Amino acid sequence: MKREDATIRAKRHVLAMKISSIFLPAIALTALVCGNAHASTDACQPIRNAIDQQNEAQQMQVSAAVTYIDSGRSYYYDTLYSGSKVYSRNRNGPWEVGTRRIVPVIVDGRPAIYDCRFVGTDHIGSATVMAYTYRRFIPDHTMDVRALIDAADGKFLQTEIVFGPFPDHRTKYTFSYGPNPPLPTVDERTLWHPPH
Repeated sequence: MKREDATIRAKRHVLAMKISSIFLPAIALTALVCGNAHASTDACQPIRNAIDQQNEAQQMQVSAAVTYIDSGRSYYYDTLYSGSKVYSRNRNGPWEVGTRRIVPVIVDGRPAIYDCRFVGTDHIGSATVMAYTYRRFIPDHTMDVRALIDAADGKFLQTEIVFGPFPDHRTKYTFSYGPNPPLPTVDERTLWHPPH
């Protein structure tokens, strides 16, 4: 009886070793894949944090230069965010005022920020910045973005975007965070609502 128990235990041990030899590589592969997916997700976190800081900023100035890639022609506009309002103008035109909208990180139930990659460090003036590329989804198209995030406080200092439906447009945004200059006087009866 004891010899039979020993034989059964030996067979079980061999069977357990065979099962382990089959499943351990699969478990290791799963861990590797999950680890890489986790690392990829983590690469988006500094970008989401920078978006959160933008959304929470009570005052922010944005200068933008829109360049038509094919022709090299450019135009410029300025935007001032103050509380729940946004003031904007083409640099040669009058100011308009609208309702401020936050930048979403989830759109239609899916991440709006994805395929994030850290590409190195750079400098803007005396500031050290972390450079990232990522894709931003909005309901009707996707944009490819290059972002420079201040290494000291995690805020966007510049972004460059190629718009999905306008592949010949590149827009470069430069950000500064309060205090704003005096806000322009605008007839708020003409309040407009910016697109999502």
